[in-house]
Amino acid sequence: MKYYSYIRKSTTGQIYDRQIKQLTDFAKDDGILPKDYDLENDKNRTELNKYITVVTESRTGTDQSRPALLRLIETMKYERTKDDVCLLLVECTRLGRSYEGNKDLFNQLKQHDIKYVVTTCPLLDTRIKNNNPATALVADIVLSVFNWLAEQEHTTTMERCTAGRQQAKEKGVKFGRKNMTVDKLPDEFLKVIKSDTAGKTVTELLDSVNGKLDRAGKPRISRATFYNYKKLYEESK
Repeated sequence: MKYYSYIRKSTTGQIYDRQIKQLTDFAKDDGILPKDYDLENDKNRTELNKYITVVTESRTGTDQSRPALLRLIETMKYERTKDDVCLLLVECTRLGRSYEGNKDLFNQLKQHDIKYVVTTCPLLDTRIKNNNPATALVADIVLSVFNWLAEQEHTTTMERCTAGRQQAKEKGVKFGRKNMTVDKLPDEFLKVIKSDTAGKTVTELLDSVNGKLDRAGKPRISRATFYNYKKLYEESK
């Protein structure tokens, strides 16, 4: 059987480590990975990918147009024509947080006879060989409940965030970026913009600013930020 796993995080600030650790612990106990497999010594996951093709993606679970997931589904459909295929999920919520979206994805797996395992729920292991109708029915019910709970949890979280932001606004808290003032402009930008800029292109000026920022150990600025700084500087004169 060929194994795949989909590991998703919602924001760039999160990391995949916890999910991958849970995945490898399950795979070792299940016999998919050798018992002596050591994730710490396989930082590039070279050995892991010999046994499980791990696909990672940084996207919110409510977004159904996740390119890495959609490519994975198509890959598994194709591979299923040649061999048995199984998708390993650490949690149902990693596949998504939309009830209808998850329902559609799991139906696609079922239609193409792609097995799936939710490692945190023993009931959701469709590799079970005894095609017992009762077992399949229980799995379908549990899956539906999990998917519904995932969507409800997301909805509740969003409602709380919205309510919290509204209360903060009523107390005078301001959200978003603070307005930039001329005295806050980077010295590196000011040195360049105050120099002789005649005949120089925006690209040349931006490269000069970023060169100074690099040498000062500061983050570079984008072309859009350069234009915003330039407009602010000119309006202040």
